[in-house]
Amino acid sequence: MDILIKLLATIGALAIFTVIFVTWKFRSAVKARMALVDKEYATTETADWFGKTGLDEETERELPRYLRREFGETLFEQGALQANDLIYLGAFDEPIGVAHYWRITSKHNEDEPYYAHVIVEANGETCTGWGDRKPPLTAIEEKQP
Repeated sequence: MDILIKLLATIGALAIFTVIFVTWKFRSAVKARMALVDKEYATTETADWFGKTGLDEETERELPRYLRREFGETLFEQGALQANDLIYLGAFDEPIGVAHYWRITSKHNEDEPYYAHVIVEANGETCTGWGDRKPPLTAIEEKQP
């Protein structure tokens, strides 16, 4: 019986140590990632479409950051999406509001084109997204590379 108690105590101690270690590693990883996010927000990217969309600067600058978060990237990783990897296609009236579209270039759309969008609703709220939601065909044809 004594051996069983010692064995269970050892297993319990190892389990507690493992939980503490994994928690510490996770917190360290989160802290490092947050430092990169802070550094990214302090960095001013350039792209020829900044200031030309009719959106406020904060919304324009948030779009590439949002996409990088969606892709699991940071600005400082090699091959990560950059603001100048986005080609602004224009703003279009849609039933839900005015939709601004960008084509996502680079490695992020090797198989088929993907588009990012910011929709400005009538009440001024914005909704940012990406995927296969497409702008009107004329916008795609006009901005082909």
